[in-house]
Amino acid sequence: MKKLFLALTIFCLFQAAFAQTAPLTQAEYVKMLYALQKAPETKADIIEALRKRGIDFVLTDGIRRLTRSKGANDEELKRALEEAGRRKQDPEGAKLPSAKDASEVLENARKTLLRQSKRCQTLS
Repeated sequence: MKKLFLALTIFCLFQAAFAQTAPLTQAEYVKMLYALQKAPETKADIIEALRKRGIDFVLTDGIRRLTRSKGANDEELKRALEEAGRRKQDPEGAKLPSAKDASEVLENARKTLLRQSKRCQTLS
């Protein structure tokens, strides 16, 4: 009996942890929007969930309209939803560059800016 209880407890904990990292379902997101009307302070939680977890549903005009109406036409909430929709459509394009790639781009931009600055100084 104790083993069964322990197994069920571990299963429930695993499922709860997975649910917090899995993308938001449409039903979960809609539920959050309706709760937002009663508790406006949860807006930051919804935005954080959209940005961290993403969505697993297709972003439709209906969801956009519901977000506008239940979210009081909040720009930050709409932007977070659109970002999540873009990441859903193109997961590869939404990935951040590696640290090495980012530092290379930054270094090239710095060199170009320095070169242009020196060129402007010689022209004046």
